Amino acid sequence: MDETVQMERMKNGTTACFDQLRSLVDKHIVHSLEWYERHTNKPWFWLRVCGTLLIVLSISLPVLSSVQFPVWLPTWVPSKDLLVSLIALIIALLSGIGTFFHWNETWRTNTRAKLELRHLLAVWEVRIVEAQQFPEPGCQAQAAIAATKELFDAAAKVDISNTEGYFKNVQFPEMKR
Repeated sequence: MDETVQMERMKNGTTACFDQLRSLVDKHIVHSLEWYERHTNKPWFWLRVCGTLLIVLSISLPVLSSVQFPVWLPTWVPSKDLLVSLIALIIALLSGIGTFFHWNETWRTNTRAKLELRHLLAVWEVRIVEAQQFPEPGCQAQAAIAATKELFDAAAKVDISNTEGYFKNVQFPEMKR
């Protein structure tokens, strides 16, 4: 009886250990993954919008500058020179904003981090299943703890790399004199 009670306690302890490990992973790693999920689409959207506007406006600028505006246009339509100047200003503004915010880099690094964290979580889940295959509950817990430590170490490297990439790109636009 004592051995059965002891085995039951070990199983309960191992189950509690697995639950705690899953809770820690949800709290830290899954939370981090969700952050990347929320912060990947906005840079992609702004990169596409600004890039498309830059292309369309850049192509239309030479056409507008060479076309003669008809005299019969309504008075609210600005003069051709003003319109060409406004489009050139918008092109410069969009280029400056894109350079300042680095949406392409933010999107790329957040996407990479998101994919890496998904992969790390999948590997961790396989290692947890693998740990559950050990016959003794104590070995199961040790293997699960080791797998979780490795997950946290690898996830920290992903976050550090992403943060370093972000701060490398943060800079004030250079002004030429």
